[in-house]
Amino acid sequence: MCGRFAQALKLEEWIEHFQVKHENIGEIKPSYNIAPMQMVPCIIYANNKRMVQPMRWGLIPSWEQNSKVGAKFINARKETIQIKPAFKNAFYHRRCLIPANGFYEWKKTKHSNQAYFFTLTSKKPMAFAGIWETWQNEEYESIQTFSIITTHANNVVSPIHSRMPVLLNPKVFDQWLDTSQSNIKPVLQMISENLMTYYPVSSYVNKVKNDGPYCIQKTTDHVQKKLIF
Repeated sequence: MCGRFAQALKLEEWIEHFQVKHENIGEIKPSYNIAPMQMVPCIIYANNKRMVQPMRWGLIPSWEQNSKVGAKFINARKETIQIKPAFKNAFYHRRCLIPANGFYEWKKTKHSNQAYFFTLTSKKPMAFAGIWETWQNEEYESIQTFSIITTHANNVVSPIHSRMPVLLNPKVFDQWLDTSQSNIKPVLQMISENLMTYYPVSSYVNKVKNDGPYCIQKTTDHVQKKLIF
């Protein structure tokens, strides 16, 4: 699964890497420790242009009465997304990109859970494949929510976790966002695992309330003991 990630991109990365015009970006605050149920800037295609749309992480199907169900739908499996009632409509009609610097996974050790940060060796932004829905609460307020599509872990991630987010190649961004295309599953091909790397990070990231560059800082036992939380 993907349950935590970092999104601390520079403005020029939104503009150059994701081809979003400045006027369609809005205010974006960097976060190094994004968790489910938080608001996250995502990229959608609307009015013939890419736009940044803040959405809550945890998809709520439009027919659901209780918003708490979103906590169960933070990820959508690539293998079943076309048949799951909660996801299939969004898969065909509402797709998005979730920009990121990288994502976290944890490995259980003898004494604790060690966090690792997965990123690109180039340090360029990642793009998770996502789907989204609009849900209306009892006050008739519309809330946009999203889910990250996951797949079987590649050889880089598998030593730590069995699942990972689908990472899209920039060459297929347009195809993924274009909902007029129905045969879209072939687009969900992963970028080469040779482009990825990972390293251990401090237990500072384990607490959702902790944020900042410390979260993605490479650590050793010696460094970790010196950090004050």
